Amino acid sequence: GGMYLLLFILCVQYSKLNRSDISQIFGIKPKPIFILMAICWAFVMFMFTMGDNAIEAWLLSQFNKEIAYHFWNFHDNSITTYPFFSPQIAAYLFITVGVGPIVEEFFFRGLLLPAFSIKRGFHASAIISSVLFTAMHFSTHYYLSTFVFSISLCYIFLVSRSLITCAIIHVVFNFVAFLHQN
Repeated sequence: GGMYLLLFILCVQYSKLNRSDISQIFGIKPKPIFILMAICWAFVMFMFTMGDNAIEAWLLSQFNKEIAYHFWNFHDNSITTYPFFSPQIAAYLFITVGVGPIVEEFFFRGLLLPAFSIKRGFHASAIISSVLFTAMHFSTHYYLSTFVFSISLCYIFLVSRSLITCAIIHVVFNFVAFLHQN
């Protein structure tokens, strides 16, 4: 939550830019076919993430099974659950599916990527931005897939010139991940 607040404050500072700067950051409005493609890409990335987690867990378990079990919580722990239509779930969805992906896309793809690209070029900037994006998601165990997800969003942003397309992918990805976990 604190990281989202920090990103939100940074985005508010940047939102003081004039309208042409903001519209340039968000890029073009995607056509319906690109929205459909974005949704499909979110599902592809989700499937990669689930496969990536299995690969990471398997590799770690070859060296130390106890650490692998502890790291991915493969044992029976009691966890707190809430009914699907509860205020806690609504708040969680609002932050992780609504606000979070949009703020992250605005910050990482809309602001950082172009700012780094001026001096370092697009490829180096995509790597730097993705490393920072992955570092921000350090509490998850999907490091490789988080990095690949971010890199793919950088290239989608480059090709589509639309932050909206990236935000749609990110929102759908987070929503599918939420449904999968719950």
